[in-house]
Amino acid sequence: MAPVRFYVLGAPRSATHALRSYLAQHPEIAVSRSVETFDVWHRPPSEWTRWQRQRYAAEFGHVRAHHRAVGEIFPMGLFSPLAARHILDYDSSARAIV
Repeated sequence: MAPVRFYVLGAPRSATHALRSYLAQHPEIAVSRSVETFDVWHRPPSEWTRWQRQRYAAEFGHVRAHHRAVGEIFPMGLFSPLAARHILDYDSSARAIV
């Protein structure tokens, strides 16, 4: 799985789906196949089940070498008090877009 380098943390009705659509059109940007990747960020990555790890990796199966940026859109990210901490625990070099 290619490393995810940015996470868009949003809120309902804040155009995160539209932003995902726009980013996906860029030839050098890859975003997760779905929005809200089954709320994995509500628990720390160390507690993910094998199935959750496989499903999360599958969200980025389309990423290729020409993609310079890989990201995930998390519309409920601002409502999860632990999501940002769990993302940083998973990858301390990740960037958040709010």
